[in-house]
Amino acid sequence: RYPSRVAPHNVFVDLHAVAGKADLAPARPIGWTFAVDDPRWAAAPKDDDVTGRVGGDRFSFPADGDRYVVRWNGQPYADGRTGTKATTDNVVMMSVTNAPDGNADVNGAQSVKSDTTGRGKVAIFRDGRRLTGTWQRSGPSKPLRFRDDDGHDIPLAPGRTWVLLVG
Repeated sequence: RYPSRVAPHNVFVDLHAVAGKADLAPARPIGWTFAVDDPRWAAAPKDDDVTGRVGGDRFSFPADGDRYVVRWNGQPYADGRTGTKATTDNVVMMSVTNAPDGNADVNGAQSVKSDTTGRGKVAIFRDGRRLTGTWQRSGPSKPLRFRDDDGHDIPLAPGRTWVLLVG
């Protein structure tokens, strides 16, 4: 945990270090597809001012060239160790159902569990453009897919992806 950040946004994990210390099974595909180019993105409507709410927090992702700057409650989101402003190549906004999980934070606010099994609406942003469709996942350990209205996978840009579970 980085003390300069507000919980729960202060937990960071070095996955390479964890993988080196654990006896892990080989990685499995998570269901996402990636492509540098796809004709659907060239035809997609421009949308370079992405915003979404998760609980009481507001996230925004103004476009900066072909990437997005991550902002949290109006402030640039920065790496807790280096101070470098966070950027992302893709923003995925999944519409989910939230339900109380029986826990509360130190201030008494109830926490929720976001259901990411089944299906729901999704909006995906990359290169200053937006495609919409559905997300689908048949079980908690199954791949998560993003599909357009014709049932084809929506490819993400290679690089970083920021996912918002909006419920």
